[in-house]
Formats: sequence, C-alpha cells, structure tokens
Amino acid sequence: LWGIRKENLIRAINIYKLRRGEESFEYAWSRAHLSAVYRDLGNLDEAIDLLKGSLDFYNKNLPKDHVIQGWIKFHLGSTYRHKGDREMAMKLLSESLAINQKHYGKSHIKTAQILNSLGKLGIVCQTFEKSKEYLENALKVYSIENHHDRYKVYEALGDLYNEMYRRGDGNRSIMSKSLENFQKAI
Repeated sequence: LWGIRKENLIRAINIYKLRRGEESFEYAWSRAHLSAVYRDLGNLDEAIDLLKGSLDFYNKNLPKDHVIQGWIKFHLGSTYRHKGDREMAMKLLSESLAINQKHYGKSHIKTAQILNSLGKLGIVCQTFEKSKEYLENALKVYSIENHHDRYKVYEALGDLYNEMYRRGDGNRSIMSKSLENFQKAI
C-alpha cells in the first residue's frame, strides 16, 4: 500500500513540476504529503528534506503564522521526534501549537493532535508533568468531539504512567493508571 501511495505521489509531483514548476503551491504541498510516506517507511532524512523544502517555499510565500506553516511544522516536528532530535522537535511542535491555537482555537482536533505529539515527546524527554498536561488537554478536546482518535491519547497516557513507574519508586497506583489507560485505549 505504501509503495502505491509513494508511486502516485511521485507521479503527481512530477506533473506539478512540469506544469506548474518547482515554485508552486501544488509542488510544495505534494512533497509534504510524500514526506509522510517516507516517515512511515522509516526514511526520516528523506522526509525531513522534503518538509524543509516545503517549509522554505511557504516561508517565502505565506505569513509565518499561516495555518499551512503550522501543518508543515507539526509534521516536521513529529519527524524530528521519530528521529530522536528532541530539541528541534520541541521547537517545531511548539511553534505549530501556537499557530494552530491561533487559527483553530484550543478546542480543535488539529490542536489536540499537536498536544498529543508534545505529550509523547515529553515522555521521551522525561518531563512527565508537562507531558501529562499536554495529554490531558488533548484528551479533553478529543472527548468533547467524541473523536475516534482519543485512543491514541490513552495509549500515550499508558506509556507516560508506565515510564513514570519505571523511573520512579515503583508506586503501584502509577502502574494501575498505566493499565487503566491501556484498557481505555483498547
């Protein structure tokens, strides 16, 4: 499936390049979508290069706080998180959060996606209280909408409490919170 998606996106990029040129919104947008395929396939450097190229184009052609900038920064920050570059991931995800909150508000699904990503990053960075805050805020938004992706937040909360248990004093109530969230995710 990923191979077919990758092949079709590459074909679309070539068409946009031929008909609209490399300095077109369509070219930049399709390259950003191709980056998601590369990220999911584990080609993180290729994904980062594509997203950086798109971000450069949008920086030249859109205001810095345009919602498309926020979308690109979210995906670039998430890719850096997968790569293990915590500092760059935090910078980009925080910028994306500010843009999305300004554009959509604090109670929008797109904002919740970024909060969830920041929460996951907090687990890796071992900033557990901040991670918990991000994840609980994401869960509030998903719950308001009764959104199907709230299981992702429950999984992240399960991971958070599990990591707190592993790094902490072995408090059984922490472990039960982990299991409770994993059960909610299921």
